[in-house]
Parts: sequence; C-alpha cells; structure tokens
Amino acid sequence: MCVKIKNMLFLALVVFGCTSCSIANEAMDEEKENNNVVIQDHSTEKPGEVSKYKVFRGEIRRINDLAKPEIYFPAGSDYRQLENETEEEESMWEDEENNYLIVEPGSVRYTTQEFYDTYETLLYDKKGKFRENFDEILEKENITSVSEKKAIETVNDIIEKNSFSIKDTKTYSLTKDNLTKLSRMFMSDQEYKEYIKDPTNEPMKRDFAKRDEGYLVVMSVCVGENVLYHNDYDYGERFYCGSYIWAIVNKEGLVTFQASGIYNVDVSEPEEIEVLSLVNAKQAMNQKFENIISANKVECKEIQQSYLAVGDGKSQTVSFIPVYVFLIEQKINDTKGGEQRQAIETMSFILDMENGKWIE
Repeated sequence: MCVKIKNMLFLALVVFGCTSCSIANEAMDEEKENNNVVIQDHSTEKPGEVSKYKVFRGEIRRINDLAKPEIYFPAGSDYRQLENETEEEESMWEDEENNYLIVEPGSVRYTTQEFYDTYETLLYDKKGKFRENFDEILEKENITSVSEKKAIETVNDIIEKNSFSIKDTKTYSLTKDNLTKLSRMFMSDQEYKEYIKDPTNEPMKRDFAKRDEGYLVVMSVCVGENVLYHNDYDYGERFYCGSYIWAIVNKEGLVTFQASGIYNVDVSEPEEIEVLSLVNAKQAMNQKFENIISANKVECKEIQQSYLAVGDGKSQTVSFIPVYVFLIEQKINDTKGGEQRQAIETMSFILDMENGKWIE
C-alpha cells in the first residue's frame, strides 16, 4: 500500500501550478510582416534600455523544518511515522484512513484517499502537467458546503505554521458541474464508455455529487517579492527547481496539500546584475523561430518576468535568477477520433535575463 501511494505521489509531483508576475499581456503590437512570432505586448521599454536585477542565494529547506504532521492530519488521527523503505532522504506518515504525508528536502505532500478517488486525475492535462488554464475552464461559483474564506484560511494556517513566503492566492470552485467538465476534458463520453469495457481498468470518476465539491487553492512561492517559476528543468550543468503550492479544501477539511521548491533565502546581500532588455528578448524569440516553416503562425500570448531557483543538482545551495517566460500558442491539426480538426498547442520558453540564453 505504501509503495503504491508513494509512486502515485511521485507522478503527481512531476507537474504543477503557480503563476508568475506578468509584465506584458493582452494588447497586440503592430508586427512587421517578416516577424516570425506574433507577440502580444504593451511594454513601453525603449531599445537599449538596461535594467538591474538582484540575484539572491539560499538553500533547500531541510526535512526537520518541514516535518509537522500535526498541522495536516485531521483532529484525532492515529497517524504514525513509517520506517524509510528506500535510500532516499524522506520522512513518511500515514493513518488508518489512508491519509499520507511525505516530506523531502524542500517538499511537502499531504494526500487523502478522497484526493485519489475524486480529484487527482482531473487536475492534469493530457501531457500530465498540472493545468495552468483553470481560469478559462472553470466557472466561478459559490459552494454551499464550505466557504471560499474557510478554504483560504485553512491553507493560510499551514503556510504560516511553515513560514512559507507566498503571494497571488487564487481559488477555483470545484463544483459538481466544474468537476464534470474537467472529467470530460480528459476523454469524451464515448471514449469513456469504451475505456470502462475493460474490467482491468480503474476508470476516473465521472459522476459527482454535492459532497465532492470544494475549493482548489493555488499560491505562488516567492523570494522576497519575486515569484518563482513553477516548472523543473534539468539543463546542462545546472538544475532549475520549480516552486509551487496548491491545496484542495472541502466540507471535511484539507483534502490535499502540495508544496515544492521551498527554500531558506538570504536576502541580506543580493548580487546586482544587468539584464537583457525586453526589446532584445523579443528579438531573441523571433530568431528562435526564424527557420520554422508552418502554415500556422506562432503566437506569443504573454511575456512574464519571473525567477528560477538554480542548483547543481548535488548540493543544497541554490541561486535565484531572473528570467523571461514566453507563453506560446500555435494551431495544429488534430486527427483524434478520425476527424480532422484544429487544436491549440501551448508551450513555454524561458530566457535567462542575464546571459540571454534559452533554458530548455
């Protein structure tokens, strides 16, 4: 049982959710015909302008600083710590209700059986990544069984007891209708009928009730006032560590709490650096696609400024560097189900603001 749950948790951790500070959005610049990317941006920055940013240092938060099972398990839980069955550095707790807590350096994962039974498969896209478009998918609705305020307070209590640095709290209504909508994005009703014909399958839940309703709470992890980007990258000799916090709260209380990329940060003596201007960053994006031939134009929907935690993958020490994040969309031909139709593929490209190199 423990090994099964642990493997499921590892798969869940490969993905995330957390938003970055947007510095350009929505407005469309007039683009020259020979531009390779349509960039939506209303920046007033002039060519040649140079900005200065700070690079901070820190280290991954240790297990002992994060091991607080009493703030996750429900009141009266008979949770107990498990012996470590692997060589990995981690601590684990479980109770008789199949609630689990796994703590690793810089990471906390609390899950309940209800999370796996009801919510888990709905939160990830077809590529296995935590959805970043809940704003576009889910209707904002009140839930009668638990208030939005209570959900935020529940998560904030955990944040405060752990001394996590966060901002940009967002909530999403996991109503019966919204849960159904998410389930049908995974596969159509006809595909689902075909899927469950095989008795060896464990199909995702499709019939939801009021008792399943709750709030998804998503937060950004910060270094000072700087939001950290949420995805992991293993690139060359450096490892880029993603940071995120999200949780689900329903009428029974905390259903899951997931946090990764948690650090102790030294903000006392940051290094000041000069960075690539946004104008030059946009030029770099065009150059990246200059030899790409496609019937459908590549479109940059948004440019964000964020920070990445950079480590060597070996030590606990990290640096926090500024980056540009380009959110890219392109129409593609989709032949799913034998029908020819267009779909939109989304991608993120990250540019190191100091050296102008792509992080891929």
